[in-house]
Amino acid sequence: MDATKINEMLNERKNIVAQQREMNDKLYKDGKVERDFNAEEKAKYDAMQADVDRLTAAVNREKTLGAAETQFKTDQDLGVRAALANPLSPEGLRATPEYKRAFLAMLRNGGEPPSEFRATLQKAVSTQGGYLVPIEFETKIVTKMYNSNIMRQVATVTRTTSQVDIPIEGNLPTFGWIAELGTYGASDLSVGQQILSAYKLGGVCTVSEELLEDAFIDVGDYISDRSGLSAGFAEEAAFIGGDGNGKPTGWLTTIAASGVNQTSAVSGKVTSVDMFTLKYGLPRAYRKNASFVVADTLISSLAQEKSTTGQYLWMPSLTANTPDVYLGKPIYTTDFLATLEPSSISAAFGDFSYYQIVDRVGWSMQKLVELYALNGQVGYRMWERTDGKLLLPVAIQTLTTHA
Repeated sequence: MDATKINEMLNERKNIVAQQREMNDKLYKDGKVERDFNAEEKAKYDAMQADVDRLTAAVNREKTLGAAETQFKTDQDLGVRAALANPLSPEGLRATPEYKRAFLAMLRNGGEPPSEFRATLQKAVSTQGGYLVPIEFETKIVTKMYNSNIMRQVATVTRTTSQVDIPIEGNLPTFGWIAELGTYGASDLSVGQQILSAYKLGGVCTVSEELLEDAFIDVGDYISDRSGLSAGFAEEAAFIGGDGNGKPTGWLTTIAASGVNQTSAVSGKVTSVDMFTLKYGLPRAYRKNASFVVADTLISSLAQEKSTTGQYLWMPSLTANTPDVYLGKPIYTTDFLATLEPSSISAAFGDFSYYQIVDRVGWSMQKLVELYALNGQVGYRMWERTDGKLLLPVAIQTLTTHA
């Protein structure tokens, strides 16, 4: 969390509120309201209020982002410390400097790993023949995936080594007012269950022999960057619209089966009125932590709409790597929602933390030498195992363009 930046914004907000107070006090005489704002004063006051709202949203985003970054760092440190506490386990081995050196030597070497590193690498062979990548290498991939995949930014992400059975809420008990000596209403609580397993996502990165021989090129960074970016795009597509057949079940698929959908008022167009309807159509319990996720094609029209006082409803983010704000809520864009065609879903609003992503611990890599030898390249087959599912369909609502 950037405390200096937050203090600057708080001071700016304080000064604006002081000006609002001064303007407001001029409306009173002897403790009674003497008049109201004229048109010019009202426009000025409303503009200052918009600035106050913008700064408030920016401060809240900064605090939320800072807390998330702190938690991420804490979880990462705990994971590495726990791994190092047991260096004989596969996780512990992946966190050691010896394993990292052996792995990087394997990347550089054109054939088999050097004999002095082979024994170390063999201790962390994955179940499907490849080597588990070092913790530091995996962290770079996951970070790249986080930046390129909005679902990893808004969903709940956990790591495990086995299949996960997640309990979900069922019906609520019946509560009501009870007269003296009256009877209590009773109902059986029910808890459902969602099973998240693991689907394999992977691909092959090819690197030229010349690049491998270039000592100034960090091959590990190159492979992790390419793998993380590509995997992030593929994950986002599945976490949003996946059908559950060989891939995770996207939240669009779940909502289509049992969720709530709103419809825009005009064919082929979505306006701020539609977005207000979408926002307040969501049950209040889920609005507090809710966000907008919209198609890229929706941005240009929404960003140009203004309130009755001439203020833009769209507020650009003041902080790098934080979302813009629309109607007081974070708004994210994706390539994996439909365009503004009739009967297509182009926006959603809800608490996306109810979408659960479960990663099996460990990215794996297998080196492919002979397969690409004629092209003067070496291939690296990279893969992860992950799953995702929306646990509570009512927590997210979608908006369909009118037909």
